[in-house]
This record gives sequence, C-alpha cells and structure tokens, in this order.
Amino acid sequence: MSGIFGYIGKSDCKDILLDGISALHNRGCETTGIALKTENNIVAIKTKGNAESLKQGQNTNIDGTMGLAQTDIALRCFAANITAKPAANGKAAVCMDGDIKGFETLCRSYAAKFSAVTDEDLVVAILTSIESNDGTQLLNSLLTAIPELPTTAFFINSENAIFCHRGDMPLLIGIGNGEHYISSQMNALSGKANKYIVLSEGDSAKITTDKVVIFDSKGKRVRRSMYGIPPYDYDEYCYLPAEDIGYSPFVINDSLSHIMHKCKFDFDYLRLTKRYLDKLNEIYVIGEGDSLAVALCAGHNIAAFTDIPVVPMSSQELLCSGKYIDRRSLIICVSHRGEDRITLSAIKKCADEKARIIAITDDPYSQIARLSDDIICPQCKFSNDSISLRSFFADYIVLCSLGIYIGKKCGIVSDTYYSVAIKMMELLPGKIMSAVNTVPNLLSKAFNNKESIIVTGFQQDYPLALESSRVLQALANIPVIAAETSVLDCNFTVFLQNRCTVIAIVTTNYQLNSALHCLLRARALDAKIIIYTTGSLQQEFADFETVITFNDSLLPLNPLPCIAGLYATATELMQKNKNMPTTEITAQPA
Repeated sequence: MSGIFGYIGKSDCKDILLDGISALHNRGCETTGIALKTENNIVAIKTKGNAESLKQGQNTNIDGTMGLAQTDIALRCFAANITAKPAANGKAAVCMDGDIKGFETLCRSYAAKFSAVTDEDLVVAILTSIESNDGTQLLNSLLTAIPELPTTAFFINSENAIFCHRGDMPLLIGIGNGEHYISSQMNALSGKANKYIVLSEGDSAKITTDKVVIFDSKGKRVRRSMYGIPPYDYDEYCYLPAEDIGYSPFVINDSLSHIMHKCKFDFDYLRLTKRYLDKLNEIYVIGEGDSLAVALCAGHNIAAFTDIPVVPMSSQELLCSGKYIDRRSLIICVSHRGEDRITLSAIKKCADEKARIIAITDDPYSQIARLSDDIICPQCKFSNDSISLRSFFADYIVLCSLGIYIGKKCGIVSDTYYSVAIKMMELLPGKIMSAVNTVPNLLSKAFNNKESIIVTGFQQDYPLALESSRVLQALANIPVIAAETSVLDCNFTVFLQNRCTVIAIVTTNYQLNSALHCLLRARALDAKIIIYTTGSLQQEFADFETVITFNDSLLPLNPLPCIAGLYATATELMQKNKNMPTTEITAQPA
C-alpha cells in the first residue's frame, strides 16, 4: 500500500504536496518523494524516510504549479533515496499504489534500453519507449501494455495535465477553486478541496487546471457523482502518546454515547432480526494490520454470546482459505481507516457470493465503507494515527456491544446479563484509569537492559499480545516478539536462547495451568517475567515477582484495562528513552 497525492493549479505546489503527503503517512513512510513540473523540466526530490525528513532535507527553491507525491513501504528493493518514488526522467513522472503482475517479464521486455528497480520505474520506461507526446494516447498505450494496471498517476513534460487510472486501490479527485487534487485518502483533501469525486475501479481521468474528464474501463466518457468534503479534519485530534492514554476513558464514553440510546444498544438499523440470524450458517469477524487484534480478540468473545458459529480470522486467511461463503454468511470486518487492501479484497470476494457485510471503520468515506452493506462508525472525529490507542478502544467496545446485541436477538443473552453489561461498560473508564495508575515504578527496572522482549497470551489473549508488541515496538523502540503461549512452550530453545523479558497476558482462567507451566519453565531459564492479569487471578501468580493487576470487569471487557496498562508501560519506556540520539536523514534531488 502506498499514498499518492497530486496537485495542478496556479499556486506553487511544493508545500501543498508536502502537506498532502504528510496526511498519508499511515500508508507507509519508508520512502517519500515529490516530482514537480517546472517551465522546461521535471524535477524529483526524494528521501528515505517520511515527509518530515523530506522537508528537512530539501533546500531547493524549485517552483512548479503541477506535481505528484508518494509515500510507501519499499517492497521490491531496499529503502533508499534512489529507490524512493515518484519515479521520474525528462519525459514523465509516475506514482503508483499497488504491484504490477508479471513485473519480471515486463522488465525483460524493456531491459534493452531502460533499467527498472521498482514498479514506477517500469511505467516510466514504458512511457518513455512510446513515441508520443500526447498524454491520453500514452495512458491508453500503458493500459494495453499492463492490462491489470494498479492505481497510477503520471504527468509528462509536454502537457499541463495529470493523468490517472484507478486500479485495486482507491483514488479520489479533489475539486478546488481553479485547482484540482488527487489523493489516496479523504483526510489529505480536507482543508484544500471543496468537493471530491471517487473514481470507480477501472476508471481513468485527465485532470487539468479547469477540467476533469473521466473515462470508464471501456474508454467511454462518463460522469461520476460529486460530494462535499466532510466538515472536519481527520488530523484535528493528534495527541502525544502520553495524552493518548489519558484520553481513553473519553473514547469509551463517546463510543457508547454513539451506539446507545435510552440504555439500549442502538443497532436496529442493521436489520439483524431473529429470523435473519436463525438462517445464518456462520459469522466471520475479520481484520488485518492494526485492526487484526480487535477482530480476533472481540471475535472470540462474540462466540460466547450466540449459538451461531463465529470464526474470527485475518482477512488474508479468509481470502485464501477457500471457505464456503454465501448469502447465509455474515461478514463483520474491522478496519480503522477503511482502506486496507487485503480486507478490501476479502469483502469484494464475499460480496460476489452475496454475503452480508458490516464494516466497523473510523472513516465513513472509505472504500471499505462504500462496499459494505452497513457501517458502524464509532469515532470518526478521532485521529487516524497508526499508533493510536483510541481506535483499538472504540472499535473493540463497538464490536463487543454488537456481539451482546446479537446474543440478545438470538435469545442467548438474558435481560439481566444485558443490563449488567451496559452497567459495566459505563464503569469501564474508571477501571481503565485505575489500570494505568497501577503501573509501578519498579516496572522500569525490568527493562534496564537491551534484551529482547516476548509478549505472550493463550488463545483469546494472544491477540492482546499482538497489539501490545506493536505498541511497545512503536513507542518504546525496543525489539519485541509476540508468541502464542503454547507455541512459546514448545519452542523455548528458539525463543529463549538468550536471557530476555517475558510479558504474559492472562485475562481469563481458561487453560490457566498451561500458562503457569509455560511461565515457570521460562523463569527456570532465567527469563524475567512480568504478568498482567485481573485481581481475581492475582493469587494464582503469587510466586512471581512482578504481577500487575487491574480490577475485574465483565469477561469480554477485561482486555481493555489490560491493554491500557501495557500502553502505559510503553509510554513510560518511551519517556525513559526519549533522550536517546537519533540518526537524521537528509534528502537529495533524484
């Protein structure tokens, strides 16, 4: 996945491109670059790193009123200044979101004259080999050369226009006052454009300063609906990590107020009637990337609320598993940003089989939201930061609430349990802050060395280990491995070759004996043990030195205080290491 941003208008666009691509940092920021069309040339400025590195590294005074920018994760090659995108030469500059099928074969076809390290390099080579200076003709030739062309944008030196094609990944066109934009996501257009157009898959477009011309997959000129830019800025609530944890109780309250009405879960608009639920064969709860932990952990809890088989899994697993999906399947997909490529492919496959799809996403304007039958948007005012805890809390509480709602419709959840669940959710913010405050000062002593950390959990606690390892690695910048407890128990010689710290998460008493056996073995191998668990299970771990407990809640809600405590741990470690020297990266013109 990559982030694409472009501008054509009458203003100097260098700062506009940098600002736009900064908003797309969540789509990958190993390399970042911009390409500008000057009076008689194309100039590219690229760097290894994010948009901030590009801002600090470039000191040129290049002027241009048309340009493209891209940020991404290097896949075919190592991240470096020279392999950053956009790819450009004297004729064209190219951005791309996606991979070219048959890349090696196409490279051999053009290797005689051009070298191609990245997909964007290959497209530049193809455009350069075509003896034409007409952008529309070049785009048509490109579509012929690469039949399954990914989402691509380019401009050429001989024409003042941006040409683009929508492949698997989304692409939006922003409409301003005498200027136009393209973007992979809505948030980059906020504050710049007044309206936007969503290109359908297979669409192509020619964009000039005063006109947008769109063609469908058959080359026929078409019109696409135009919408107003949402009246809020996705990046308005950008908090530091330390503030993030303090804001978490408000996330719970805001999410509950969004999905509750008169002390009841307000999901009636989803039309999940008892008659419909009785006909279901299975419910799949899927997610990928940052959303996977929510889907797996909360999905396991939904299974306890209903007699319908509930299968939590990654989107990739559903896409490749060959499971039988039909109109009697309900797909609940979790995607914080709503643009995850694998999840998007999975729900397309399910939609083709007539399955019902409910999306839980923070972005109601995303591609996944548009393809779903219904959406639940728990926190569209919150940040889309890639290490934000708010998304985990809001999406988790919504998914658990939806599970209880389904359970009551099925007759499994009693009126008493339903009322207790709502009451416990209302008390949850206080339990979360209590969990944060119980992180003791002695905890930092366990991380004084540079040894690796293993975060482990058994069965439904393993998704919490995944989320915790991601947060610890992102905030504290320390090596972290997530391992399911049974896997760790069977592979001690691999995981514990050197002395390390094992963080164990235990929120239920399921397989408690197995977890104790594993931790005792780890301690015998001289590993440091830190256990996060509930107050009711504290006595079971009395023999261990560092046991951090939090107040018990309803069983499905126990993971939230646990994650809050682990997030506080990561924040404490980040503060401890914040004065460590960092390596600055400067950009060089390509």
